[in-house]
Amino acid sequence: MKYIATTLSILCLFFGATIANAQSITLPSKINATLDTLIYVSPVVDGDDVGWDIDPGLVDALTPLPDVQTKMGFNRIFFANTAGTYTVRAWTAKVVDGKAKLSNVVTCLIVVTPVPPGPTNILKHVNIIGAEANVISLSVQNDGTIRNMCTTAKVAVHVYKASDTMPTGMATLAKTTGMPCIILQDSAGNVIVSSPITTLDAARTFIKSKMVE
Repeated sequence: MKYIATTLSILCLFFGATIANAQSITLPSKINATLDTLIYVSPVVDGDDVGWDIDPGLVDALTPLPDVQTKMGFNRIFFANTAGTYTVRAWTAKVVDGKAKLSNVVTCLIVVTPVPPGPTNILKHVNIIGAEANVISLSVQNDGTIRNMCTTAKVAVHVYKASDTMPTGMATLAKTTGMPCIILQDSAGNVIVSSPITTLDAARTFIKSKMVE
């Protein structure tokens, strides 16, 4: 009996170590987005590197910005020029006992729909949240181009620290979007769209795309 108990203990330790070291990756099963907005894909990774298979209908927003992509780690940002359903696949690899082990391939469906028309979609509030987080987000907060653009369009700009009290639901949306971020609202306070802050130019383009010409 002692031999059996000892053997079982060794097996449990062996398989427990194997499970602990197993490579894995998860993605959201589905992401809903609207046209001309940034789509943030954040995998949960236990591995040394990530491979991607991106639908050709999606545009990688950070391709011209390799330094920013490096800082983003395994996270990716896309946008689509046409409405539709797009597929993103990813996998990871991890060195275990000196050998590279591949994970299963996981899939995320990205459903992009046209921006709904109507007066409730007219931009009236730009909320910059978590602007104290880094140099890029601080530059967005203090950018003269954004301020002038909003003043001309009669759009109010609001700045919140991550710790500030915000309107109902905005703090939750900011956490879901990923701070620092920008949340755009109409005159009634309804959220039009949100996006993480990645670069100053991207923030300018994002805000301008939602303004009424």
